[in-house]
Amino acid sequence: MDVLRLLLLAALLPGLFLPGSVIAGRKQYPADVGLATVILPGETLRISTPVITLATAPASAQVHITVTAINTGKRPFILRPGDFMLAAEGDIFGQIGAQPASLTGAVLPGTARSGRLTFLVPVAALPDAFFAYQAERRNVAARIPLSWLSMAVSRANATPLATITEYPLNGGVGDPWGTAIDASGDIWFAEPGCDFAPTCSSSAPPGQIGELLAGSHALRFYTLPDITGNQPIFLAIDRSGNIWFTMPNNSMIGEFNPSTQQFVGQWPVTPGSGPWDLTFNKGMIWYTEHFVSSIGEFNPNNHTHRDFPTPSPNSNPYGIAANDPVNGDLIWFTENNSSVARIAVLDIARNYQIDEFPIRAQLPSDLTPHLLALDYRGFPWWTEGWVRAIGELNTKLAIPGQCGTSSGDCRGVTEYYLPPPPASCSSSHVSGIAIQGKQLGWIDDSLSAQVGSFDPYSKQFTLYDLSNCNAHPHDGLNLDASFHVWWDEEFANALGELIQ
Repeated sequence: MDVLRLLLLAALLPGLFLPGSVIAGRKQYPADVGLATVILPGETLRISTPVITLATAPASAQVHITVTAINTGKRPFILRPGDFMLAAEGDIFGQIGAQPASLTGAVLPGTARSGRLTFLVPVAALPDAFFAYQAERRNVAARIPLSWLSMAVSRANATPLATITEYPLNGGVGDPWGTAIDASGDIWFAEPGCDFAPTCSSSAPPGQIGELLAGSHALRFYTLPDITGNQPIFLAIDRSGNIWFTMPNNSMIGEFNPSTQQFVGQWPVTPGSGPWDLTFNKGMIWYTEHFVSSIGEFNPNNHTHRDFPTPSPNSNPYGIAANDPVNGDLIWFTENNSSVARIAVLDIARNYQIDEFPIRAQLPSDLTPHLLALDYRGFPWWTEGWVRAIGELNTKLAIPGQCGTSSGDCRGVTEYYLPPPPASCSSSHVSGIAIQGKQLGWIDDSLSAQVGSFDPYSKQFTLYDLSNCNAHPHDGLNLDASFHVWWDEEFANALGELIQ
């Protein structure tokens, strides 16, 4: 048999290739939905969509793949142990147990053999893994990438194993809120010492910036200068590693230098604007002005600022995200007021124009878009606060300023509803959100005391209940470089970590 020079990659992911089809030269051959079909000289492989479950071994997964080998040629061929493998970065992962007898031995012309293969694979290797068919004696080769399936865990078979650790913040002023993670893996957090509702008392003492050291988990606290309203809420880290933070109560933005362990300074923005969530984009700080209807731009070099009002009044912007992977000039934010409830974007390249995208044709009284994050396509995802759901905006379909429908979700908007909260902790407020590459969205619910993930391909949630119903995991949800999930527990005065 001639050496196969054409690698045939079949579709396993909507949006990357054509689902349920196969590419072979310039022809497309239909395949069953959920299967990949590879056409080879004299034979055809039909490969099921892998089912991945977490294994009992630490940080490992079992990958189950059903393969059917069909002899479409005129001569028999033989399937041998070792013909099928999973590999990543040049490393090969072994099968669990012997290759099934039903998938071993001679395959006569016009017949087929089928069997289920199971591989034990490190979870960290799944994003780069390939399922490979390599029969050296016959010079036949094919491979299919599993990349995006790395966390597509079978909910029907098992709930993913996870380790949750909580770190009490003893010695701080309490009420941790926003978090940021530096290049060393240290967790930085804002501790206002009060609950913004939406402000703190004018008599509240200064808050703190806290640091949980990676590895040792030792704590450090840095108390802000004794200025009225000096309670931090959200954090962001610049390229030099300095910590920037917002203070809604006195409408200021501050800077802290971890190297010197000193506060560099703090500077006023528009009085009464309530600077809230913040992010960096092209060296500038962008922040929501939660007490009014604007977002702001702050220059960290000369400490000047500009305000950009939203088209809708009374919008009360909350969460903000930048560094759009498709268009770096876009600044996305939520409009939190339930009477507005929109997703908005400022375009620097279009003279700072702001477009707003309605979420629903008719607004309920409890829809309060909260925090948001951007996926690899530049699509915003957001939590919906008092509505137990998250939302996604398809920027290719959504119409600025228009809903496009008379009922339900507006064009380009999809809302995904979480399962009901546990009976023992039955209230709900979906708060924090973070995106893990192409694979998962992570969220927390402050009132049901849950942290969990959303699989964008299976559309399934996996939720983990915290031991303390009053822990209040809130706006500090974050991911470190190892994809460990971190969050604040505002009323338990702690930080939480989840490792899968």
